[in-house]
Amino acid sequence: MSPNQIAGRSDQGQYLFLSSSFTNQKSVVAVVQSETFPPTSRAGRCLTFWYVIRGNQLGRVDVNITTLQNRYMIWSLGTIDQGESWKFASVGYYIDDDYNIVIEGSVTSQMHGYYAIDDIDIRDNFCGINPTNATVTALTTPQTITQPTTPFQIPSIYDCTFEVDFCSWTRLADGVLNWTRTQGSTATAGTGPQFDATTQTNQSWYIYLETPSSVKLNDTARLQSPSIAGSTTKCFQFWYHMYGPDINRLDVLIVDSSNVETTVWSREGPQGNVWRLGKVKLHDITDMYNIILQGVAGSSFQGDITLDNLQLIDGNCPNDLPFECDFDDERLCGFQHDLTEKHQWIRHKAATPGILSGPSFDHSTMTSSGYYMYVPSANSNRQGEKARLISPWMNNTNGQCLSFWYHSYGADVGSLTVYRRTLSDELYPMWEVNYNFNDTWNAAEITIEKTDEAWAIAFESEYGIGSFGALAIDDVSIRNGNCPTLGSCSFESVDFCTWHNVRSSLDDFDWLVDRGKTDSAFTGPSIDHTYNDGFGYYAFIEASSPRRTNDRAILESTILMPTSSIGSCLSFWYHMYGNIGGLNIYINGVKSTTPLWIWAQKGNKGDQWLNGQVTIRSTSYYRLQIEGVIGISYQGHAAIDDLHIFENPCILTPSDADPSTHVPTTTPYTHPLTTTIRMTTTASIEVPTATTDTTQITTTTYAACSCQNGGICKSIDFDTPMCECKPGFNGAQCENKVSPTKNNLGAILGGGFGGLAVITLIVVGYIYFSSKKRAARVAIASTQLTDSLQQGSTKNSAYNETIITDA
Repeated sequence: MSPNQIAGRSDQGQYLFLSSSFTNQKSVVAVVQSETFPPTSRAGRCLTFWYVIRGNQLGRVDVNITTLQNRYMIWSLGTIDQGESWKFASVGYYIDDDYNIVIEGSVTSQMHGYYAIDDIDIRDNFCGINPTNATVTALTTPQTITQPTTPFQIPSIYDCTFEVDFCSWTRLADGVLNWTRTQGSTATAGTGPQFDATTQTNQSWYIYLETPSSVKLNDTARLQSPSIAGSTTKCFQFWYHMYGPDINRLDVLIVDSSNVETTVWSREGPQGNVWRLGKVKLHDITDMYNIILQGVAGSSFQGDITLDNLQLIDGNCPNDLPFECDFDDERLCGFQHDLTEKHQWIRHKAATPGILSGPSFDHSTMTSSGYYMYVPSANSNRQGEKARLISPWMNNTNGQCLSFWYHSYGADVGSLTVYRRTLSDELYPMWEVNYNFNDTWNAAEITIEKTDEAWAIAFESEYGIGSFGALAIDDVSIRNGNCPTLGSCSFESVDFCTWHNVRSSLDDFDWLVDRGKTDSAFTGPSIDHTYNDGFGYYAFIEASSPRRTNDRAILESTILMPTSSIGSCLSFWYHMYGNIGGLNIYINGVKSTTPLWIWAQKGNKGDQWLNGQVTIRSTSYYRLQIEGVIGISYQGHAAIDDLHIFENPCILTPSDADPSTHVPTTTPYTHPLTTTIRMTTTASIEVPTATTDTTQITTTTYAACSCQNGGICKSIDFDTPMCECKPGFNGAQCENKVSPTKNNLGAILGGGFGGLAVITLIVVGYIYFSSKKRAARVAIASTQLTDSLQQGSTKNSAYNETIITDA
């Protein structure tokens, strides 16, 4: 026996081994223990490993979870020869204490054989038991194990798992479609779950919004609860599954005694092939009311939305993380105002009073019913004055991630600074922004470094120079571990991390997240790249009906910070097996009207994961877009995995990925300036405020660029020099010679338009630097932002050929 049967590994690897020949004692137990892990979230965790149990008169192999107070067996197998090949094992669990995993192998003097274990892995999200004959004795029963549901209470008429019928809920006739009970998979391939959320088997029931072939966009199905007394706070919990290329929207509404409907929770677009927990706090309601669950159909039959395990419990909704606050509680989760400052943060819902400033809805529910905290702008006599909101004290930490969403909007918006507060009332700045990002909620993440003393967080708003602007925050949370690098994603959280599908009006369908083999033969991956197995996740495009040739799906990154003068690198893995139309990458400045095409591949590359790399250079805030294009048949599932962003430039990989050698199959979409997009920034680059006088913007050359082949180094934006290449060359330093097969007329026109582009940049620069716009500056005491990406060059006349230089 050798370990080379695990995922193709060689016989040079190491593994754990326990043999009966190691002892002559009557009974011996060998133990190996893990490091200490923090409690699981309500989504649980999954332990996987590979094992061999070989011989006769065997003992057994046990997997235990141990805490300071308790010990639980979560997996056990033995007594029967399992053969000499490596076999896969998995078990899911939930626990709300720090814990260790202990693996024990028992050996007796009568035993003739051995045990072996390899590739132990722990990942987020609950998983099933493998093999199915393994014994599970304490997976869900101990009191210290936290289930992915609420604390036990007597079931009420509002609770329903749909095992028998719709319970006390009523299907309303005012919708075109209907909610339908089913078990196992839904009737349509490529959408819906394979099992229910309550038992995670194909024998139990759930309900789903069936989208037939005759479905029309925005057709609805509605389900209404019995009447609820509105005198006390309640939490409505439910599990939902939204998977498919044409998922539209799921809404939770409240209808009062006057039949007025209010949306209190909403989710739109694919949410991954996984059941997710939804929570809505119901408060500030005095009359009788009903809950309505409304599924809104997409444009095709591949848009099944499913629901299961509805619960209505008394009190606030339970938290999943060490600290969470959505400000729906008027007690502010323990946050307090700093009374040493002149002003205070305001708890608010719906639109702010100001004109062209502040959010119109909160981030938690994405509706006008949810609360957030904000500080409005005021007249100029308040400039420099502050309001400070301080969190409760937190225990000492080995490293945690502070996440929050902020809204910075208005011509006169001030600055938002985040501090770490010590017991001696010292404030250490960790992050700052002072920029008008328009009407968008943006995400920020800051790593709290290891500290041996208690600490708190302070959010400080400083007033700007006028009355047009407001700063707001929402959804503050703290989770264990350091923050991830902005723009990176392995898709193991069964979502797109800080990426998102663009609005349906801007492309034809959506990217999906899944694992294992895709539904169609001879296309798509069967394993992911991260774990190289069928249990890891990746993102892909579904090419089956109703997709047509040249349909495209665009996945867009959050806002990324300007790169250094030498650029940054986007590294990723891609899988193009079958009739693939194409895979393209663009860079788009936040206020640019045309994205720049920087990487391209098309056609069949075989059933393998390949590495792609591209350098990015941008002197302004920007987004990245990954576009998947459908080929000539349904066997065209392109996939991506393990996106990473590094600080330094890299070599274009593969070498034929230069877009100038490809004919575009689609027209790049233009990101509208008024679109509300969730954006993310992670501390911490200092971005200089643009104070350059317009008369200084010239075509003066700089030695810093090191331009080749006659390229000219120019200062375009923030006084950062970059190369302007002569016709026939491209690249960051004009190092690449354009293929001679290019159309000469296109080159002539490209040169003419290139000259016009330079003139346009000068004019736009003059307008920009004469205006009152502010640049964001981000300061941090601990971590470094490494999330920028590169830009390449293309000579295709349909695309912008200049470096991204937003005004």
